[in-house]
Formats: sequence, C-alpha cells, structure tokens
Amino acid sequence: MSFTSHIHIVPHFHHLFYLFDVYRRYFKYRLWDTKDRKDSSKFGRKEETPMEKCPTIKELKKALGKDYRITIIDLEKVLYRDFGNGFNVEISGVSRANYRKPATIYLWFGDEHTDCMIVKTVKGVGRSADAIDAAVNELYEYSQKLIADGYTTRNSLFKMKYPTLVE
Repeated sequence: MSFTSHIHIVPHFHHLFYLFDVYRRYFKYRLWDTKDRKDSSKFGRKEETPMEKCPTIKELKKALGKDYRITIIDLEKVLYRDFGNGFNVEISGVSRANYRKPATIYLWFGDEHTDCMIVKTVKGVGRSADAIDAAVNELYEYSQKLIADGYTTRNSLFKMKYPTLVE
C-alpha cells in the first residue's frame, strides 16, 4: 500500500455545501408539503406560501413622501423622518424587499449623538406604506403630547421612562 494514494476521508467544504442544499430542498419541498400531511402545524411549521414581495426601501420612501429620507443607522439602511420638534423616527427592517419580517419603528429624542435616546419602540408594523405611515403619525401625536406635558429635555424624558432609576 502506497502513501501516495489519494483517498479523502474528510469531505471538502463544497461537498458539505452541496449536502446542505440537498437537505434544505428536501425539507422545504418534501417533508413539509401540506398535500402529504394534513396538519403541518404540529411540526412547528405554517403552511408554505409563495414569497410575497414587499416594497423596496426606495419604493417606500417614494410612497411616504418628501418628509422621509434613506440613511444608515447602526450599519443598516433605514427610513428616517425628523418631526422638527426635537423628536424623529427610524423605520428599521425595510431595507430588503424579500425580507418578510415586519418593520420596527423607533421614536428618538435629540439630534446630537450624546443627547439621543429612544423614547418609544413600535414592533410588528406591516411593511406597507399605509401601515408605516399610520404608525409614524401615532408616534408624531405621542411626541406632541410629550411636549405639551413638558417633556422637552433628555433628562425629563429619562425620568419619565425610568422612574425607578432616578431618585
């Protein structure tokens, strides 16, 4: 027996990627096929639906209007709107059109890096322009109420948000 024979016991990485692809396709199209199984929910899966295309970030910006702009926050492309009253919103989770998870909207106070703070978070907002616009309008009304109640500084907002941390 010669040591020059070339027998691979450990597969190459491209073989592993191929096996993973076969495994993924099998489970996606065969095992969870709702035609073969009457109750697929008992396996922790919902029925397969065709991929719905959500609007792109540029389409959302165009539909929402000139008050919005696309910017990068925390290494993610987001939609941003400044209310002009010290508060602004960040609409996160809308940077990819094929991403089916809902958007998250953050109400921020402050313009300077050291003064910024998240005042309120709205999770699970639909990816349509109408759903986002409705949520942002509610946050605008909330910011106006905060201003009317005297919460116009970072310190006052911090005391409101974290009353147990402030003496």
